[in-house]
Amino acid sequence: MLDYSDCKIDTVTIEVRYDQALPLWDKAGEVWAEVQSQFPELQLQTGTPAQQAFESFDISAVTELAAFRASCRGVDAEKKAAQVSQKLLQVCADRLKLAVFTRVGLREIRSRKFANLDEANSAVSSLMSPALAGSLVGDSKLSTFTCALKQESKTSGLSASIRTEERETKVQIPWAFRESITADLAKEYVIVVDSDYYTIGTTLRKTLNLEEWAKQGYRTIKRYWKSVLQ
Repeated sequence: MLDYSDCKIDTVTIEVRYDQALPLWDKAGEVWAEVQSQFPELQLQTGTPAQQAFESFDISAVTELAAFRASCRGVDAEKKAAQVSQKLLQVCADRLKLAVFTRVGLREIRSRKFANLDEANSAVSSLMSPALAGSLVGDSKLSTFTCALKQESKTSGLSASIRTEERETKVQIPWAFRESITADLAKEYVIVVDSDYYTIGTTLRKTLNLEEWAKQGYRTIKRYWKSVLQ
């Protein structure tokens, strides 16, 4: 039996899209100087006129001509993503003169580990009817499992999927050290719960508080998966 609370957060990403903001070419330095005043751990990774990317150990933040986004991982990922994106909203709206947003999205990816892929597939397929979960061709064996749906209202939507994965980490070892360091890491077998909550239509800057909006998004995602994984 799957339980939503057993699926731990991998990453949370909040993205806000808008029509091309050409002032970013001139204002990028001002934007990030102000963001770093609140989050000094964010350090520049790449910087071009069209895109600037900053990272810390558990935060990744990007500004582009037509969007900004904040991605976080770890135990406080939900809170941090909302805080960083709210700061980006305030600074970008001010410096880039943004009054209308075309899409606001919250993507949450969770996972749960299993001893092997068969156990992961069994846990997910138990949510389906026997006819759908059964063997399709002769004595074939279920290799991976994916189930997805999308629901939309006039103002918001939710895209949700659950799938099984076999994860393998590749490590590049310098030639001089290959005899003393092993690159063999154990494979992981996981169920991935992938959710994307988003707005439909335009959103005015004066009505948007990302920290409050994100709370609504987390509640919507949690309520949906609690109704499915029972």
